[in-house]
Amino acid sequence: MTGATDISWRAYRRKVVPIKKQTVLATFGCLLHDIGKIVYRAGTASGTHSEAGYKFLQSVWEVKDAAPVFSAIRYHHSDALRRAALEPDDIAY
Repeated sequence: MTGATDISWRAYRRKVVPIKKQTVLATFGCLLHDIGKIVYRAGTASGTHSEAGYKFLQSVWEVKDAAPVFSAIRYHHSDALRRAALEPDDIAY
């Protein structure tokens, strides 16, 4: 099918719903915040699942500007967040 109905998702997103970079990063943080549970249950990590997920993703994900995602994963529990020295606009909040 071609014509008006043949719209790519990227073109649609750019024209209809522009998404801010911080929103995309926060979304990734939300989706991946418990990835450490998988690493922890696989028996390849020690400590909290938050720290395990943070360390695991840092070792395998080479995405430019991914630090906010790592921060959201590492500090997604309130006790870790209280001890963290984060900027007021950090997405972990």
